[in-house]
Formats: sequence, structure tokens, C-alpha cells
Amino acid sequence: MEFRILGPLEVVDGDEQVPVGGTKERALLAVLLIHAGEVVSADRLIDELWGSDLPASPSNALQVVVSRVRRALRSGLLVTRKPGYVLDVDPEELDAGRFGRLVEEARRAAPDDHSRRSSLLAEALGLWRGPALAEFALDGFARDEGARLEEARIQAVEMKLEADLALGRHAELVGELTALVAGNPLRERLRGQLMLALYRSGRQGEALRVYQEGRKALADELGVDPGPELQDLHQRILLQAASLAAAPQAAPAPRSNLPAQVTSFVGRGPELEQARKLLARSRLVTLTGAGGCGKTRLALEAARALLESFPDGVWLTELIPLRCPRPWRRPSGSMTARRSGWPGSPPHGRLPTSSPTTCARRNCWSCSTTVST
Repeated sequence: MEFRILGPLEVVDGDEQVPVGGTKERALLAVLLIHAGEVVSADRLIDELWGSDLPASPSNALQVVVSRVRRALRSGLLVTRKPGYVLDVDPEELDAGRFGRLVEEARRAAPDDHSRRSSLLAEALGLWRGPALAEFALDGFARDEGARLEEARIQAVEMKLEADLALGRHAELVGELTALVAGNPLRERLRGQLMLALYRSGRQGEALRVYQEGRKALADELGVDPGPELQDLHQRILLQAASLAAAPQAAPAPRSNLPAQVTSFVGRGPELEQARKLLARSRLVTLTGAGGCGKTRLALEAARALLESFPDGVWLTELIPLRCPRPWRRPSGSMTARRSGWPGSPPHGRLPTSSPTTCARRNCWSCSTTVST
């Protein structure tokens, strides 16, 4: 079961939305999600749900609301624990928990691994469907948490933009940054990123104008000057400092070691399509058949067709031919859907696990038969 608060409150079980009806029921669930894993006292829940407009019997009214929420959720999630209740959910079952984990992973990424940082932050920001806890914006219990989550979101946006600028994406960021600065005119980091993106796009005059607009906004709103970092960036843009140039990008790591084919591949369309479908849902697909019937070529073609489906690439692993002591075990070629996380060519010995990769193996001994050739 998945709980979502980065936008309208939603509960999802598999592919199905779980209806949680009623204003009080949704408010109760929101309070417990904000404090997921923590005991929230009955007195506090009553105060958050009714304030000064208390029902005749507050304790009984709360028990009725709790009972309705319990019926909507999976058994055992909403637990009675003195002096109140606790929603016993794993952080990964809450979108805000996953968001926080992904942002922390991005912070811990290697300083020069801008691509990984950008990818992690894009995944984190993709969890947002609108303002956090939007339907409870006027309720006191959600105000502070909503503000905290929004600040975390904008910081994640700034981190991602920093990584994207380091990756040389300045030209494509100008539009997004212009809108962000317009909506957040006092955030100096965003303004500096827009200035840098404009400068690297050959628009020095516009970059200097963005600085002047920011200086005026800060003076008018707060009576202060821009901070030292923004002033330093402004000075370097005036001097056209070499340090502002975008770093040259390294050649992309290879995403495949599959051998080039010098002949066309015909006559195996149905088998190729079947293998692709099997690989989409299975970790291991084994091709069996008599020697020389085309198992390896079919495996390579299926792996090549899946190249765009696996961010870490598609790899051929040559296994040493073995003499099998059991005559009923047949040699076969196999395609293995694995999860790996190496940059460039895979290391020998073991396949680590972190992000999707397909591995095509040859000379693999197996009894499994899924696609006959």
C-alpha cells in the first residue's frame, strides 16, 4: 500500500486507488502520515480535527473516525497505542519518505557524478503531483509540514539545476530557470544559476540584467544587497572569466559490448518478439536447441533490441565452455535480465545490483527452456 502527500492525499493499493472519504477521515489520515511511525495522542488528534468546535463526546467521535479509516486501510496499519494511535508504515510506502531518501542519495553521490545526481533528483521530483498536503493548506496541522516539504522541493530543484549546468545543459535550462526566478525572486541561488545559464548561452547582457533585477528586488523587499556569491558571479561575468566556461564533457560510457552483425537477421521474427516479451517480465530467459541452430544470434538480436530499455546498457558475457557430466543437460545460450550499476564495461567476476542492465550470455548450461529454437 502506498501513501501520497506530495500533492492531493491519495492511498493506492497496487494499481487501485483506495477511497478514503469524509473530511475528518482524510484529515486524520493526513495527521498520522505527517507523523508516520510516531504515536499521536488522542487529545492532539481531537484538537487537530475539531479545534474549539468540539462534538458532544470527542473521544467517541474520534473512535468513529479511526474505525472508518481502519476499514479503508490494510489490516494492522492503524494501531492503537497509548496515549493515542500510530500509522505503522514503512518510509518507502510514503512518497515523502521516498523523496527524502532519493535526495539524500543525490547528496551522497560522488562530487563529479553529475549524471547520477541529476537522475536521482529527477526521480525524486517526479513524485510531486502538486503542492504538498494542498487540501489541508488552511489547517494548522499541515501548514508547517507543507512549508517544510516545499522548501525541500525547491532545494532539490536547485541541486538538480546545479548538476544539469555541470552537464552542459545550460541552453535548455534558461526557460525553466526564468520561470523559477520569476516565482522566487529572492532566491539568490536560482538567480545565479539563471545568470550562468544565460552567460554560457552567449547572452552576457541578459545575465547582467538578471543580476540588476535581483539587486533591486532585494533592496526593495529587504533593504539588503545580494550576497557575496552572487556579487562574485556578477563580477566574473563582467570580466568574462575563463572559470565560467562549461566544463568539457567526457565521452559517454559505452552502453553495450555486443558484436556488430555483418549479415541481416531474417526468419526469426516470432521467436525474437517472444524473447523480448519474456525478458520484459522475467529475470532469466534461456534459449535451447541443437548446436548451430542460431541460439546465440537470436540472443544477441533480442539484447540489441532492448538497448533503449536498460539505462546501464546491454552486455555480452562469454562463459567458458564446460564438459557436462550429465548428458541430459544441454548447452544453451541465455539472455539474463540483471540489475547492475557499473559505468562502462561490466567487471569480471560479479554483477553488482543497482540499476537496470540486460546481459546476454553464451555457452551457458541450463535445464530451463522458455523459447525453443
